[in-house]
Amino acid sequence: MSNLTGLAPIEHLVLEEADTDALLWELAATLTHNGTQDERIEAVPLLADALMSLAGYGLVEVHTFPAWPTDPNEAVLIPLDQLAQIVREMDNWLWRDEFTALIVVTLTDAGGAWL
Repeated sequence: MSNLTGLAPIEHLVLEEADTDALLWELAATLTHNGTQDERIEAVPLLADALMSLAGYGLVEVHTFPAWPTDPNEAVLIPLDQLAQIVREMDNWLWRDEFTALIVVTLTDAGGAWL
């Protein structure tokens, strides 16, 4: 974390939302103030970059769960080397009528220090 000198506003937003565990689609909804799907899609690259940065510094972790409602015992940590591909996939950021696998952002202890 020696290179970390501050957070961009979008990174701070992600940290705040991750404090209570956030689904990817919830992050897009929050950033766009529950905007249209087009607005949420437009926000995804910014959110993906912020998420990768925060995960790289160990401030958040990203887990996948097989179904909703989530069971903490079923959480699978997404390794950092696979995270970029996952957060760049638009479908992972869009709300679905049927919850199947979920991707959740969780604040780490180190990330909590920034709040």
